[in-house]
Amino acid sequence: SWAAALQAHATAQGDHQAEAASRLVLALAAQTAGRLDIAAPLAQGAIDLLRQACPTMPDGTAAATPGNPPPANDAARHCEYRSAWQALQVLQQSWTYKGVLVNATAQAQAARDLAAWAGDGYRLTVSTADLAWLTARGSSFDAAQPWLQQAQRMATRSGDPMLLARAKFA
Repeated sequence: SWAAALQAHATAQGDHQAEAASRLVLALAAQTAGRLDIAAPLAQGAIDLLRQACPTMPDGTAAATPGNPPPANDAARHCEYRSAWQALQVLQQSWTYKGVLVNATAQAQAARDLAAWAGDGYRLTVSTADLAWLTARGSSFDAAQPWLQQAQRMATRSGDPMLLARAKFA
């Protein structure tokens, strides 16, 4: 399996990012099987390993506000930020299904901060739309409007029809 191959590489090379990728593969398989109780701890383990391998990666503690994202960080090229972002999506879904929207919102914010740090416009737009959706359901529709407007602006600028649809239906 992919997870086993990644784990073997991680063990042989002492590669934390490969070990994290192995856990993420297992988390995604569990998520697909509807086992978020198994997926969430695996995803959290992947994030923890990725942060060890890349200590400059944002940890989700900064308060996000709607507006222009910061410029891309050169360190992101050496970090598996896409894996960390995907693991945050798994955690977000887990908290959403448990009905703990404040924690799901924190995961969406962390994913958004990570995408902004990496300069990844696609993931930034998806995470901003997720943040709008969770804010509307968790606190208020009015508080969600700036996030929604930002996600729609970013999606429009991207020219990606799928991204625009996702932002419009957030």
